Amino acid sequence: MLQPYLEPGGWAAPGHAWVSCTVSVTPRITGKTRFDVPATMAVRLPAGQLVPAPPGTLASPNADNEPAAAPKATATVNLDVPDTTAVGTMVVHPFGALFLTFNDRPTLYSELVSFVVASPAELAFDLTG
Repeated sequence: MLQPYLEPGGWAAPGHAWVSCTVSVTPRITGKTRFDVPATMAVRLPAGQLVPAPPGTLASPNADNEPAAAPKATATVNLDVPDTTAVGTMVVHPFGALFLTFNDRPTLYSELVSFVVASPAELAFDLTG
């Protein structure tokens, strides 16, 4: 459902509305994660235009602490779309960093690995019904 007002963005600009999406990313690693939200999430409008998510970070709760198994990162993102948007596609293409933890070393350590997933996940939505 399109919304004229959502926190933290406030009121949408004239002719625009917010579409809200909650995304969770759970890599099957031991470590921690930090994703760049605008590079990771967008809405594709029917004409093909991509509307990127606003600036932010999608990070696992342990992103600044100790590594954890399968570090789940969850965020709700509000995207600014035309208020006439009835259908579209949410595109999730994780881009960011994994801090992998290696247990087979004499001492436990983490290593930063930047990555881009080859194919995005796409979820069509229809707000007309």
